[in-house]
Amino acid sequence: MTELTDGTPIEIFPHPTLNTVQGMVYEPDSINTDETVIAKNLKSQDVQAVRRIKKRVDGKLKNTPLLILSFHGTELPDHVYFGLLRIEVRAYYPSPLLCFNCGTYGHPRKSCSQPGICLRCSSPLHLAEGEQCENTPHCFHCRKDHSIRSRECPKYKEEDKIIHIKVDRGISFGEARRIYNEENRRETIARVIQNQLKQEIATKDQLIASLQKQVAELAKELASIKSALREPQQPLTQTTSPKETQSSATTSKTQHKSRKDESFVSPPAKRKDNRDKGTDNSYRTRSRSNKRELGMSATGDLRGRISNHSDASSSGTSLTCNNG
Repeated sequence: MTELTDGTPIEIFPHPTLNTVQGMVYEPDSINTDETVIAKNLKSQDVQAVRRIKKRVDGKLKNTPLLILSFHGTELPDHVYFGLLRIEVRAYYPSPLLCFNCGTYGHPRKSCSQPGICLRCSSPLHLAEGEQCENTPHCFHCRKDHSIRSRECPKYKEEDKIIHIKVDRGISFGEARRIYNEENRRETIARVIQNQLKQEIATKDQLIASLQKQVAELAKELASIKSALREPQQPLTQTTSPKETQSSATTSKTQHKSRKDESFVSPPAKRKDNRDKGTDNSYRTRSRSNKRELGMSATGDLRGRISNHSDASSSGTSLTCNNG
């Protein structure tokens, strides 16, 4: 098809990258074989181009057994045949494309229009071709102390992940970069949430440990209280002062209890012996029924009188005893 229905001329050609896939094979027997010869022999297996990976040894490039094969289509075959040998095909992930002129990723040095910088110290280019910089390494991508070409640089790792997304999903670099940015943003949010959860869990663990410690202390106190309650109680002893003892002894000698209300009453004061004066000192006691009286004279005579009273008459019988 060269034109549209209205006569507009068009040209159709395949996409330079999306319609081809690259794979890598290890074939040491063809290490010295020319790449064009290998491509011609593999053309029947949809091989479009062949490129050999080389390494620099003592300033010279030398061939390696690794070959990069470009296949037509969008799917990578599992194997290819080198003659009668069946060789496995693995996915090829190219290294991030770094510009050796400006130090940024995504374009080669040939197509760079930016001013050159030193790839070691990130300062403007200050050395002639072939000279080595002696300054401290510094990367302007991540602001760390390493050269721009270091594979430990976070920027290099980011570009490498984007290449893996492109190759695995068969999409363009722009689409792969967009997917990486979205996934990285989700990963960042998830990391923040995870850190918050870790902090909350750590706080709860500290609280639980503190409560467990308090419970253990309370259990010890409770055990000590129980052991104290189980021990036999000693009788309580009351100490009295000498003054209290003397006072109680005096009270017991000078007071006696009344038979009615059990209160302490003092006995009648002792009188001097007045026999010479003839004074009659009598001790009169009365029984509960008020029926007996006992008297004693000053000379030692005991007089007793017992009266019996009846409720009907006022007559009675009296008994008098003279001791002498």
